[in-house]
Amino acid sequence: MPRKIVSGPLEPIAIISIESEAIEQLRDADVVTTLANTTKTLSLANTEYSVAIPKCMGYEFRARTSAAIRYAYTTGKVATPTDPYLTLAAGEQFYMPSIIDSHTLYLASAEAGTVVEILIYGV
Repeated sequence: MPRKIVSGPLEPIAIISIESEAIEQLRDADVVTTLANTTKTLSLANTEYSVAIPKCMGYEFRARTSAAIRYAYTTGKVATPTDPYLTLAAGEQFYMPSIIDSHTLYLASAEAGTVVEILIYGV
């Protein structure tokens, strides 16, 4: 398949505008550049646990052991898996690299005693 070549001037003003908006969001974010780490033990299998995520510049989480984690942003979705929810496979790590408002993260695992490690950026 032949490649299509598009010629014409670039629009650096639009790029600068997008970057300026991102910088303004950082200035208005009311966050302190610190890290917070915590754990949440999912003591019972197939039971919903909640974690309050503050307004921050991003966060990540993973199971300390090799267990899969179900997670959602709406209550009632992870204990008895009901869409919409997502699965973090055993050995994987979730990373949210953007400025976000405070919210609740709901977690569950099929394995009792799963420890979830959570690292929050810029709280």
